Amino acid sequence: MKKILGNRLVPPLCETRWVERHDAVLQFTIELPDIIEALTRISNWKNSGPSKDKARVLIVSLCSSDFLVGLYCLSDILSLTRPLSVILQSKSLDLSRASDLVGSVIQTLETRRQEVTEHFETIFSQAQAMAEKLDAEIKKPRICGRQTRRENYNVESVENYYRVLAYIPLLDQVGHDLKERFSPEVLNSFNLPNLIPKKVVKLESSDKNALVNTLMEQFGQLPNMHINEISLRSELDHWKTRCNNMHEDELETEAIQSLKSCDQDVYPTILKLLQILCTLPVTNASAERSFSTLRLLKTWLRTTMGETRLTGLALLHCHYNLHVNPEKVIQRLAKMSKNNRLGIVL
Repeated sequence: MKKILGNRLVPPLCETRWVERHDAVLQFTIELPDIIEALTRISNWKNSGPSKDKARVLIVSLCSSDFLVGLYCLSDILSLTRPLSVILQSKSLDLSRASDLVGSVIQTLETRRQEVTEHFETIFSQAQAMAEKLDAEIKKPRICGRQTRRENYNVESVENYYRVLAYIPLLDQVGHDLKERFSPEVLNSFNLPNLIPKKVVKLESSDKNALVNTLMEQFGQLPNMHINEISLRSELDHWKTRCNNMHEDELETEAIQSLKSCDQDVYPTILKLLQILCTLPVTNASAERSFSTLRLLKTWLRTTMGETRLTGLALLHCHYNLHVNPEKVIQRLAKMSKNNRLGIVL
């Protein structure tokens, strides 16, 4: 349910999809003044109750220095990782493109880490502008001799304190998690992305030998593959020569494009390996999407729904872009027997 705050509609936080969490945090940052205004109205209600007291507590928490700076630090990181989260859930994503996208995001995070002083200055100025709009003040907490709840950082300015306290640890943690989740061993997947024309033209003789040995070790013994090392080396030389003769703008950069341009009669082994590369799943977003769909379909009002109808509704919800002709559905239902029609209805 969407809640009206001011004159705008703010979507609620989704518990099942991470990309919705990105949108929720970014939208919350934009709508923070309207949220504070709505909470202020609730805190000024004449009748006493828990809502009035909770609104006052929330106002104090949302206007605190730690929350404002932390919110803008998180928004800065999520605005960078959101496109990656969206593209990782697409059905047509191949492993080569995912490797390039993840590497680009990690490289951007490392660049921000190297230039953290200049970049955090912009973030801190945005947090200060929001604090002035909310009639709050960003200040450094009290420092005592013996600190047990947080670290004592030897810094003088407020900006340096929150840069060391909030932004640098968040930046390091996100970068470490991306490197651990998408390690080079996982993204390379037995060096299959090196068969793409954009990358195969950069292979040296030693790299080409290592690529052939890795592919033979991993896929040479698979049934129905029939990969021969001599044929693979010859096809790889021919494939590289063909790519070298092409213009740089004509070289394919994705696995699907490379598969379409690969001639089955000339490169049968490389074609099989490219098919494996195109079919390797990058994430399990499709399977997770089916579970979140089940939560929407199997409600309390549909507890007696049969398995056949549940499966049909789930398929309709997952493949909503497919056009369904009602006339054909009615004709097919009319041709079925009476018992089958009753089973579908139930």
